[in-house]
Amino acid sequence: RLLGTKGIDIRANFFALGGHSLLAVRLFSEIARMTGSELPPSTVFRAPTVELLARLLTEEGVAQSWSSLVPIQPEGSLPPFFCVHPLGSNLVRYRALADALSPDQPFYGFQSSFREEHRTRTLNVEQMAAEYIDAIRTVQPEGPYRLGGWSFGGTVAFEIAQQLLAQGERIALLALFDSFFLAQPAYYPKLVAPYGVLWKLDRILGELLFRSGWERVSYAVSLLKNYTKEVGIIA
Repeated sequence: RLLGTKGIDIRANFFALGGHSLLAVRLFSEIARMTGSELPPSTVFRAPTVELLARLLTEEGVAQSWSSLVPIQPEGSLPPFFCVHPLGSNLVRYRALADALSPDQPFYGFQSSFREEHRTRTLNVEQMAAEYIDAIRTVQPEGPYRLGGWSFGGTVAFEIAQQLLAQGERIALLALFDSFFLAQPAYYPKLVAPYGVLWKLDRILGELLFRSGWERVSYAVSLLKNYTKEVGIIA
């Protein structure tokens, strides 16, 4: 239904069928609603077929799907490249970058944990970076490291690099994708305020795109209620 096609083979790849990051979010939202098993969209890298998803849900369970470190493309002999999630933790957006890299380039992504037992945790960027460094070292114990991050992920990647340098490690690459406002807002006092407005609009539009039907209507109504409370229309 999400892919707009019929007769999908249980071994057909989600991405080969036209799947992308927005559809992955909707897919795993539907899985959670129908089965009660909440999985991050990045699970589609490990289980991109109906067969593998079913096996994961029935045999393996969901715990390991919430690991911070996600092997997007773990094969290859080159030094690994680690990228941090954007705000919202949707690593599926890195799929196009993974396809553009050499098949010999190991590529890992970080996702934050949104499982129920972790939702009360509040981590600042420094703590998040420290956790991700521990995960990086399970794959690559020593530098030089190759790091990247998109949007908010660039801010975290920048902090990871700072902490590794302070520990005497070397950084071979730090790639920030559309992150400069978030990384050093003090340098852009005239741009931060309007960017904040655009950021909020981007978040709202993204949330609307991730939903469908009545979920979209419900989200819009909740936004309106929150806004009216803020301006004092509703006590």
